[in-house]
Order: sequence, then structure tokens, then C-alpha cells
Amino acid sequence: MMKYAMTAALVLGVAGMTTGCVTAKRAVPMAAHRSGCEADKIKVVNQEGRNAVLDVCGTHEDWHFHPFNGYSYVGPSAEQPEKPPVDGDGDGVNDGVDACPSKAGVATADPTTNGCPPPPDTDGDGVADPDDACLEVAGVKSDDAKTNGCPPDKDGDGVADASDACADVAGVKSDDAKANGCPPDKDGDGIVDASDACPDKAGTASDDPAKSGCPEEAAEGDAEGDAKDAAKPDAAEDAAKKEPPKPDAAEPDAAEPDAAKPDAAKPDAAKPDAAEPDAAEPYAAEPDAAEPYAAKPDVAKPADAAKTPE
Repeated sequence: MMKYAMTAALVLGVAGMTTGCVTAKRAVPMAAHRSGCEADKIKVVNQEGRNAVLDVCGTHEDWHFHPFNGYSYVGPSAEQPEKPPVDGDGDGVNDGVDACPSKAGVATADPTTNGCPPPPDTDGDGVADPDDACLEVAGVKSDDAKTNGCPPDKDGDGVADASDACADVAGVKSDDAKANGCPPDKDGDGIVDASDACPDKAGTASDDPAKSGCPEEAAEGDAEGDAKDAAKPDAAEDAAKKEPPKPDAAEPDAAEPDAAKPDAAKPDAAKPDAAEPDAAEPYAAEPDAAEPYAAKPDVAKPADAAKTPE
């Protein structure tokens, strides 16, 4: 009986000593072996009696103590610490939402580019090269893809306002700074070709569109010419005055003889009367004496008389 009493006292004494000397640090080596976390990174978060909560590389774990087995792992604690966001590339965008976690970038509202490096901007105008219509010239943002990133051009003539001598009027490019971006004026008289009646000759402005931009002498000459033309009778009237009226082919005028037909009452001076031969032409009605054979065959030729019929 005495033997059993001494054994029980010994057990209770050992248990009491163990209970009184239990510290959660005794669980650290076992937690390191179980998790693979280095022992110096394991900390005791809380200990209530013989049970402890350990922070094992950022995860809280529950460990309970048994008098004969020591500490044993129970599982993750119900309450876990708030883990600081992980930002592997250090760009201020947490890896959980960083589209480029291994490359430092900038935060954007687009999840596909958030945390990624911004696209290149050669001219530094804030318009990325893929969207910049004027890559090498700093400009301004625009909703028009054709002018986005280009210098402002109010009149839309392709000449930037900073270099446009006529910023409010569409024109053409020119090597002359005073005419660059202005409407074309070939003769340089200050009157644009579209309103210049003499675009190849320098002139002066006029309220008359037909003379505006023409030299003064040309305008005066035109005025004199117009006056002369007004003083001249109509060409049709001149022709009517110069050309006599033609007789009607169907009804000849009885008062005037027809030039083509001789009058029966008056002999034609150009042609002799058939009844009276012309004295100046005695041989017109009878054969010429020098040519007796012209009018009738010659019957007195000896050659013909000597021939006898066969």
C-alpha cells in the first residue's frame, strides 16, 4: 500500500512541476520541423495555460500541451493576422491585382494594364506612341485619332497654329513664314487666288469681282474697251446694212431685169443678134475664104477627082 502511495505522489509531483514550468517556446522546434519555417521566424503569439498560439511564418497555429506527449499541432488558428500586401516589383500595386507583378509599372483603371510599365511616349506629350498621330512632335490629346497627340491646328489645314500665319483660315504650307498656312496667292498682291480675277498679275482690290486683283491699267483698259464696244453698232446690224437684200428666187422683181436672162426687147450688148450679124465679125455666118473646107467638104480636090470607083 505504501508503495502505491509513493508512486502516485511521484506522478503528481512530476505533473505539477511540468505544468508549472510549461512554456510555449518548447513547441517552436516542433513547429519548425512540421512547417519547414525557420525557427527564428516562429513567434509565440499567445499562451493560455498550457495551450499556445504560434506565428509560423505569418500563419497562426494552435498547439496544445499534453503532460506525457508534450506539445502537438492542432491546426490553423481561428483568427489569422492580416497579411501585408505583397508587391514583388515594388511599384505600389499589390501582386494580387498587378497585371505585371515582375515588372514595375503604374496603376491604371484597366485590369489588363494595371501595374504594367506605361507604353513609350517618344515626344513626351502624354499621348502614348501607339495612339500618337504625331510621334516626334509634342501635341495635345484629341478624340480624333488623326490629330491625337498633334499640335493644335484650328483651321485643320495641316499647319500647326504656332507656325500658321493664317490660323483661322485654311491654307497651304509655304517656305515663307508670312504666307505659311494661308490661302494661295500666286502674284503676292494680298488677294487670294480664289478671289483674284488676275491671279498671275499683281493688282489691287476692287468691289468689282471681275477686276479685283487686277492691275489698274488693265482695269482702265477693260473699261475703255467696254465703252468702245458699247458705242459700236451691233455686228448683225452692220452686216445687214452692207449686204443688199437678195431677190426671191421664186418671184423675180419685174422692175429689174434678170441678170442671167437677156431681155427680149433689148439686145444683149455682149452677144450679137441672131438676125443681124456683127459687122466686126463678117465670117461668123459664112465659111472663111482662107479655109474653104472648114464648113463643107471639098469637092474640087484633084486627088478625089482622079480616083475612080473600083
